[in-house]
Amino acid sequence: MIGFGDDPNSVLRRLAGLNATVSPRVGNRVEDQPNEHKDGKLLPLIEAGRLRAGDMLIWRRPRKKETYRATVTERGCIRLEDGEVFTDPSPAAAKLAGQQTNGWDAWKFDGTKLNDLK
Repeated sequence: MIGFGDDPNSVLRRLAGLNATVSPRVGNRVEDQPNEHKDGKLLPLIEAGRLRAGDMLIWRRPRKKETYRATVTERGCIRLEDGEVFTDPSPAAAKLAGQQTNGWDAWKFDGTKLNDLK
């Protein structure tokens, strides 16, 4: 799904299947991103057994006909489809929406809002 945060290079990387290793912002490997090695706000949910690394988060926006997907990292961060990593669900959602968004209510795992998993 193409969102506000996509640029032509990130679209091409995603189509070529390279989105897991390249950051669209500076062309660096995802492992070199500042947030990659920080603990994210989802870590307590992982520790409580409510989420696991690799779980897929979904955010559906039916009126805009958009669906976004993200992956939970081992450290409780959110990795968007373009490879960008966020420690907090709200900035991840805001990047996609182009405006401030409550990511705890937007992102769902298995049909349940992250806010309800707390």
